[in-house]
Amino acid sequence: MNLSLFLPLVVTAALAIAGWWAVHRLSMNRDQENKRRDLRVQYLLEAYRKREHIADIRAELPRELRLEPLPDKIINFHYEGPPRKVPDDPL
Repeated sequence: MNLSLFLPLVVTAALAIAGWWAVHRLSMNRDQENKRRDLRVQYLLEAYRKREHIADIRAELPRELRLEPLPDKIINFHYEGPPRKVPDDPL
């Protein structure tokens, strides 16, 4: 067995495996953080919607003075803001 050919092969393979593992681990952590963030936003939006419906005083008004509730899209726009525009070409 030729050691001068085997040693670079082993080192290269070990570095490739270590790099793959590091990238996989970092991607997994990023995905978990993104999922936590999405769940947190979802829970907050749901809490705001419940709070809005609880604080609604329309039921106490006479029928002719009542207004229709706002659609959820308007409420979401109020809490989330407008969609961000991403340029097609960053350069």
